[in-house]
Amino acid sequence: MRSDNNSEIKYRELGLRVREARKNRRLTMRELSEKINISENFLSRIESDNGRAGLGTIIKICNELKISMDFLFQDSLFDMNAETLNLEALSEPDRNFIIKTIKNLKAYKNELDGGI
Repeated sequence: MRSDNNSEIKYRELGLRVREARKNRRLTMRELSEKINISENFLSRIESDNGRAGLGTIIKICNELKISMDFLFQDSLFDMNAETLNLEALSEPDRNFIIKTIKNLKAYKNELDGGI
């Protein structure tokens, strides 16, 4: 069973992903805020975890930045574990392969993120 902590939106990570995607598209905060019709101040607050965007604003951000909602919310969806992946249904070699792959991907992501 998932804990209540997993059902909360992780706004810090969401804001960092918005900022990352905006910069990858080479847009300033002013340019993006104008395109999606919100204030630059509010976009700044979203990116810095001081503002909460509604669903409509999130959709506008995703459409403008050409990103998916699951990209923004990936830290809020669920933790991968034996329960959510149903690893027990796999053979032991397949289960071990999946677990090792996930651990390797997580370690690689941590390296890319600077060891965070």
